[in-house]
Amino acid sequence: MQIVRHTAAVLLALLGTLLVGGGTWLLLLGGSAYYLLAGLLVGASGIFLWRGRAAAALAAYGLLFAGTLPWALW
Repeated sequence: MQIVRHTAAVLLALLGTLLVGGGTWLLLLGGSAYYLLAGLLVGASGIFLWRGRAAAALAAYGLLFAGTLPWALW
């Protein structure tokens, strides 16, 4: 079961890194900061999951989920 957790953690961390990079570029072009913040939260979820802190990983991902609806409606 630990291999599944670590695999998910690595995938989340990689996705977070990609989102932070793209989000930073978008922000520099005058766009929304959403992708930068989303990348930070997805990456944090991966780091928390790697460290075995599933509740913290879920909380970070929950913040991402809760912030996505207002951003999408805006």
